[in-house]
Amino acid sequence: MEEEEEEEEEEEEEEEEEEEEEEEEEEEEEEEEEEEEEEEEEEEEEEEEEEEEEEEEEEEEEEEEEEEEEEEEEEEEEN
Repeated sequence: MEEEEEEEEEEEEEEEEEEEEEEEEEEEEEEEEEEEEEEEEEEEEEEEEEEEEEEEEEEEEEEEEEEEEEEEEEEEEEN
C-alpha cells in the first residue's frame, strides 16, 4: 500500500508540474502577443504622424504657391 501511495503522490506532483509549465508557457505567449500588438499600434501611430506631416507640408507648399501667384498678379496690375 505504501508504495502505491507514493507512486500516486509522485504522479500528482508530476501532473502539477506539467500544469504549471503549461500555464507559464501560456503566459509567455500572451505576453508576446501583447508586445506584438503594442508594436503594431506604435507603427500605426508613426505612420499616421508621417501622413499628417506630409499633408501639412503639402498645404504649406500650396499656400506659398498661392501667395506667389497673388504677388505676381499684383505686380502685373501695377504694370
